[in-house]
Amino acid sequence: QNCAKAIFTTQKADKNKAVEDVCALFDKWGAVFEDQIPAEGFIHGLPYPTPADLALLNITNAGYMPFGSARKLAQYDFGKWEKVTALCDRVKADENVSKYLSESEYTEANPFGM
Repeated sequence: QNCAKAIFTTQKADKNKAVEDVCALFDKWGAVFEDQIPAEGFIHGLPYPTPADLALLNITNAGYMPFGSARKLAQYDFGKWEKVTALCDRVKADENVSKYLSESEYTEANPFGM
């Protein structure tokens, strides 16, 4: 199971199966992330986000390919993972991350029109 397979292959043959696969994948990893995420601060305990925090932000709500496309396809809401959501909110609130997200044309790029 992976997001790329679901959006590029499975959805062409069976959209419902692709949605099911994406939800199962996000549920599986959402639980793992939720268990490991600190209630406060960032993943590595530093006063600023690291690539680990940014990767989670990319998976849950800041990137489009492949995770954003999969989220859109499945209409998946990461909001059910409270610690993950809170961490991503802290990451987005970081001055440098916020600036990048507001100025970048790439985080929401949809090159395949999905």
